[in-house]
Amino acid sequence: LADLVPPGTSVSVEAEEEILDPFDRVLLYVYDAGGDMVNRAMVRAGHAEAVLYEPNDRHIERMRAAEAAARDAGRGLWSAC
Repeated sequence: LADLVPPGTSVSVEAEEEILDPFDRVLLYVYDAGGDMVNRAMVRAGHAEAVLYEPNDRHIERMRAAEAAARDAGRGLWSAC
């Protein structure tokens, strides 16, 4: 995450229907200064999973595609131990 948005970097955020997940964690999509979705970049690199907390499904298909690509390429969480 620090490589994608180093401390002090300006970001923008996007909320969905529900701002909290079932564990009371804040759910936001984070975008870097260039408009790239940081959440998706983390999933695509295999450093996060695509998780659906309904009704927040605006980007789930893109996130699942990024996760499938990471899994297929064996990146991050999906690499061999």
